[in-house]
Formats: sequence, C-alpha cells, structure tokens
Amino acid sequence: MNTPRKDLDNPRPNTRLPKILGGFTVFVAFLVLAYFTIDNLFGYIMYPVRSNQVGILLKENRPYQVVGPGSHTRIGWMEDIIAINVAGLAFIVRDDEVLTKDQQRIGIEIRGTVHRPGLEKQDALLKNWGTYSGFYLSDVPLIGLAPAKPEDRPTGLMQALGQQAGKVCVGDLNFSEAVVGSARDLLRECIDRELDKLASSYGLEVRNVVVPNVNLSAAVQKKLDEITEARFATQLAVQNAAKAKADADRDQATEEGKIRVEQARVQEKAKQDATTAELDRKRLEAQAASLKAQKDNDLLSAQRDLAITETKTKIAEETAKAKLAEEAAKADLIKQNPAYASYLNNQAWAAAYSKMDKVFLPPNTSPFVVIGSNNVTTTVPIGPTR
Repeated sequence: MNTPRKDLDNPRPNTRLPKILGGFTVFVAFLVLAYFTIDNLFGYIMYPVRSNQVGILLKENRPYQVVGPGSHTRIGWMEDIIAINVAGLAFIVRDDEVLTKDQQRIGIEIRGTVHRPGLEKQDALLKNWGTYSGFYLSDVPLIGLAPAKPEDRPTGLMQALGQQAGKVCVGDLNFSEAVVGSARDLLRECIDRELDKLASSYGLEVRNVVVPNVNLSAAVQKKLDEITEARFATQLAVQNAAKAKADADRDQATEEGKIRVEQARVQEKAKQDATTAELDRKRLEAQAASLKAQKDNDLLSAQRDLAITETKTKIAEETAKAKLAEEAAKADLIKQNPAYASYLNNQAWAAAYSKMDKVFLPPNTSPFVVIGSNNVTTTVPIGPTR
C-alpha cells in the first residue's frame, strides 16, 4: 500500500506569522491609545520642561500652577501640563508714515524683544491664560511671521503695539528732536516706556528697544539737506570768524608779548641802574665817612701835637726864664760890681791866650797892651817865648 507523498516543492503558506504581527500591531495601537487616554484623563508621566520654558499645570483645562524647568509627573483626573517658551522673542515694527508735532512726515523702525510671563509673574500668567493663551503658546500671533524679504512687514500683536507707541511718541516731538542727533534717544526712551505700558496689560514685558532707522520722504530729505547745508555754511562762517579772531588775538598777544618784553628790559635796566646808583651812593658815603674819619684822626693828631708843642714851649719858656733869671742875676751882680766884671773878663782872655803858642801884634804895638772888651785896655802878662 502506497502512502500519499507530501509535495515538498509547494509547501503550504505559514499563516501564523501574519496573525502574530497583526496581533502585535493591535496591541501597540491599544497601548498608544491607552497612553493618550491615560495622559489626558489620568495625568502625565516625566513631562519635560526645558530651561527656556515654564510649565502650566491644568486641571480640567483650567490653569492652577506654574512650574519651572525639569521633568514633571502628576497622576490625577484630567491633569495636564503645557510648556510655554519664556525666552525673549525679537520683533520688528515698521511704520512709513508718522507725523511729528510740527507736522513733518517720517518713517520709523523699532526693534526689541518681548518676554512672556514666567515664574516671577505666574499670577499674571494664570490670570491672563484664558484671554491671552494664544500669545503665550504661539509666536506667530505675538510677533508675526518672519519676513521673507527685508521690506516685508510682519503682522502680530507687537507690531500693532509698536505702531501705536511710535505714533504717540513721534507726535509729541518736533522733527529735529525725533530725527537729529542725540535727541533721538528721547524718542527711543519714550517708545520703550509706551510699549512696556501697552504690553504689560497682556502680561508681557518689552526689553532692548532701539530705533535704528528713521526714514524720510524725498521732500523732507531735500529740506533736511538744505537745512544741513545752511547749518554747515553758518558753522563755517562762525568758524572762519572765530579763526580770524583767534589769529587777531594771537597777533595781538605776540605784539603785547614783545611790548612786555621790552618793558621788562627797560624796567630791568632801570632797576639795575638804580641798584648801581645806590651802590655808588653807598661807596661815596663810605669814602666820605673814611675821609672824615681820617680828618678827624689828623685833627686829633694835630691837636695832640699842638698840645705837646705848647707844653714843650711852656717848658722851654720856663727853662729859659730860669736860665735868664740866673744870667740876669749874674749880670746884675756884675753890673753892681765892675771890678768883678773886669776880673771875669781878664780870666776869659787869659784862658783864651793860654791855649795859644803865638800872638801876632800890629806894628808899633806894645806886647803888653791888649785891647780888652768894652774898649777897656787890659795888660796881659806874657811869658817868655820858647
């Protein structure tokens, strides 16, 4: 008996694998559906909140708490969490027609960053959630779409608020205050204040406001150029006048300097002459004082010599008087005694002749007769000749 042979060339298809795959797919779908069902109905597990976000906790779609960055898990009926971006979002506001206080038309560009409320303003975030959550959850309603071209203008909440703030601030300033020089900082400060005030009602905060561009129409630009040229011409004239005055002041100062130098030279010469004259006067006074002292010394010496001479004269007179008195006494004695006088005379002659070895007598003269004094003839005995 032959058993039937199995057809090895055409095996029967395996129907178990598709069933397993189909069952697994259904199971995964069930798990996903269950996850979302549980997530929406019974809470959330390990929900991530990044560093530039805050989490809004909701129960039955009503916010009740704000949490910071981290992973958050909460189990409960209708518990939910939504993360919102609190990092600054840059915005651009352009307005081509804004009137200044003096009715000049200009265009302005405003740039800055807007910040949603975070942990520090969670009360405002919870309070305004039902009204302004669209601005908190999406960037487009808040700052508009990013412009595809530089000339495109995004439309969003910040653009509307910026245009309003720009019109208010520009309308309070004159053209020169809104456009020219450092006064433009007044415009920026005003727009910053107005924007922050308008945005605060939405729970938003505006920072880093700048006004980089102020656009002018062709007519205004032409007038401004004319004003600028006129101002430059005026400033040039003022500078030329100031330069001429400075040159004149410099020349005058140079001449005055020369005059002061000459005056100083003359004054110095006069001072030196006066000093020289004073030195000469002192020298002459010193010479006069020296001469006077010399004269005084000479006079004193002469006075002393005169006193000495007078003293000597008196002594001589007294001496002479003494001698004369003696001679007078002797003469008076001789006068009163002629014989004594003759005796003295003969002694004198005898003394004179005793010293001689020879005596020559006139011819015919007695050798024993000698003429004595006072015509008195005296006989002198002469010894024998040897």
